[in-house]
Amino acid sequence: MLETEAKFLVGNIRNVEIRLQELGAARIEPRTFENNIRYDQPDKTLSNNSRLLRLRTDKKTTLTYKGSSENDNGILKRLEIEVSVDDPIQVDLILKALGYEQIFVYEKYRTTYEYLNTRIMLDELPMGDFIEIEAVDPVGAEAIHRVADQLKLQSGASIPMSYHALFERLRHSAGFGFVDLTFNNFKQLAIHPEDLGIHRADE
Repeated sequence: MLETEAKFLVGNIRNVEIRLQELGAARIEPRTFENNIRYDQPDKTLSNNSRLLRLRTDKKTTLTYKGSSENDNGILKRLEIEVSVDDPIQVDLILKALGYEQIFVYEKYRTTYEYLNTRIMLDELPMGDFIEIEAVDPVGAEAIHRVADQLKLQSGASIPMSYHALFERLRHSAGFGFVDLTFNNFKQLAIHPEDLGIHRADE
């Protein structure tokens, strides 16, 4: 299927959640911890072509492939293929047997709402809080802009980058020695928008 979404950095994720509740959005997933592992070939075939292979574990485990993305006025569109799997350990072994290796681990807490033909994900990461608005139908861009406006998020502050790309920018600029985006790695660090090279959308 075609994934159509926009991502925003916010300074007060609780205010966004309150606004969603005031608008009558339905919470479809409570705050849940996620562990995400990205895989690639040793020569970085996927990353070099802006593609992604990810194993995500929260209440369930999902293997996801994403193709390269198209940036349409702050809205990212890309092919997404997902399958639920029962045993993440065995899937990890299969991927490694096929020549893939783990290149990046990242953690987050996610709360998910539905509103106006979109899913709104409230993502709490070690490097900051983000809102992802994802369309659930083909006319997604219009719905995403409408919801962002109702949430008082500046459309011009949408982020055309993955969490991995944002983290790599931060890691290189700050000189971090670690390579994974985990809460343990960041527990004594304070990260500001300028460290990420982006702006908050709720200012």
